[in-house]
Amino acid sequence: MYARKSSEDVGAQVKSLPDQTKDCLDYAENKGIVVVDTLKESHPAKISGRRPIFAKMLKDLEAGKYDGILSPYKLDSR
Repeated sequence: MYARKSSEDVGAQVKSLPDQTKDCLDYAENKGIVVVDTLKESHPAKISGRRPIFAKMLKDLEAGKYDGILSPYKLDSR
């Protein structure tokens, strides 16, 4: 599971990292998804390469550590 707070401006994004995490875990439980890792990133990514946790997550995905990535975005539309 990956959650990110991309802006330091409180008004720019409503959901906090704990709220995103809870939403994802609730969704996973409801859908029978096993969450094997919870990754969080909380700094702006305006400059390329400033998302090291995201980059590591993608490498781990390619290496087979995960079957997929669960993110809090658009959970209500699935």
